[in-house]
Amino acid sequence: MKAVLLFALALLLLTLQTTLQDVVSVFGAVPDFLLLFLVALALKFGPVAGVWCGLLLGIAQDAYAASGFGADAMAMTVVGYVVGFAEEQVLKLDAITKIVLLALAFFGRFLLHGLFAGMELPQIGALLLEGGLLRGLLTILLGTVWFVAFSRDRQV
Repeated sequence: MKAVLLFALALLLLTLQTTLQDVVSVFGAVPDFLLLFLVALALKFGPVAGVWCGLLLGIAQDAYAASGFGADAMAMTVVGYVVGFAEEQVLKLDAITKIVLLALAFFGRFLLHGLFAGMELPQIGALLLEGGLLRGLLTILLGTVWFVAFSRDRQV
């Protein structure tokens, strides 16, 4: 039952991020709902779930991509593993550390996606400045609300 609910939530977030962009955009930027969902799942269920969720969410995002098929799948898979590993093996994370980890995950995914899509670093930097920073800030802000609201210790 839990898997069905998570799958339904993933479909809802994919719909929000891809087809309802005008509804959820802020100054033309849409938060990366799927990355936030992946980070939350990887933190809760560990690196194996992070890898599989990252792969499936990345493939779903690649289906909507104009080019670079597979870049999202690879980037999200790596992010899912690293985030899950950080929670499971390295340390137990408080809300502030989870927010920092989300920020690193966003920018790491942005960089990996660009590299896997065959872009060079100047192109990736230009894309980041063009709209990636605002999208990252929106994602981090949404993640901050999520992690603080659902933090066990509630201290920030």
